[in-house]
Amino acid sequence: MFSLLLSLCVQFATHTFASDPHYQRLQTPSYYQLAWGDLRHKKNFSQHPWPFTVLSIGHSNASLQAYGAVEENYFHHGLDIRGVSRDKIYASTGGYVVNVENYIPGNYLYWEIAILDNEGFLWQYHHIAKDSIPTAIWNAFRNKTAISSGEYMGEIVPWPVYTFGEYFHHVHLNILDKDGNYLSPFLFLKPLPDIQTPKIHKIALYQNGRVVEGNSISGNYTMVLNADDLIGHDKFLVPPHIIMINIDKAGPKVLWNFATLPGGASREQYVNKFFLPPSCGDYHCRNFFMNLGFVQDETQSLSRLGQGKHLMEVAIYDFVGNYDYAQFEWEVR
Repeated sequence: MFSLLLSLCVQFATHTFASDPHYQRLQTPSYYQLAWGDLRHKKNFSQHPWPFTVLSIGHSNASLQAYGAVEENYFHHGLDIRGVSRDKIYASTGGYVVNVENYIPGNYLYWEIAILDNEGFLWQYHHIAKDSIPTAIWNAFRNKTAISSGEYMGEIVPWPVYTFGEYFHHVHLNILDKDGNYLSPFLFLKPLPDIQTPKIHKIALYQNGRVVEGNSISGNYTMVLNADDLIGHDKFLVPPHIIMINIDKAGPKVLWNFATLPGGASREQYVNKFFLPPSCGDYHCRNFFMNLGFVQDETQSLSRLGQGKHLMEVAIYDFVGNYDYAQFEWEVR
């Protein structure tokens, strides 16, 4: 049942858009409004080439970013594609060059090239070395003309941060639709040869901001899943792409599918409801405790389960279908 539902999730991941009209919107440049792409009308998935030879995936769009105060946490909202410093970057898809910008003015690490493809999706390539951006790209931006798939766009800027024993040279790739929703680039790019299986480390009760040992509880509570995945590396942990749960054999359901973000166009919305302490996500620590009671409708929370014994089954998947499974029994007093 879990494998069947996964295939449906991957095939129809584009139909799980958030519909809450009160979703936050980030302060974003006006060129975002040029996007008109809609995944519900897209016919071909996972077809575009990667922009350079991939060493590994450093962050996925599900990754927790926690570099300061808790209220500043956010979802990564794209892929960090790791490569060699100064490696050449080629456009994964053709389209109009709608932006070339130092989007954090004065910081040489934060130059982007944005391309609007012929299906209306907006591709943002971040962390391109300014001195490597060719005249053809500048001219296409100034003249509002298109480039072809495979066009040379520049080089990966040398990233000065040393983390987990390596420098983190990468391009951050975002893809956005007509509503500004952050979409997983995995939906657009050719599948990587990913044979690493995501891992479930622990399922546990959670109450009053901490993990509760044992399997008996009363009062308001939730449950946490400590799990992660690796994509082409042995240290750069990322969360699973899909989390599915089945409570008391009522039938499996998708807790979240990171084809997009829980907040759609917002990186911040729900992040601190989804990732619970002691989660961490920075250059020195990656450890994910994900809320298995994560719901947008509080009337469906785990605390509404009645007294007695209960069973939670959990299956996690990466984008290509590798999976892990575990279960947990507990009693509500």
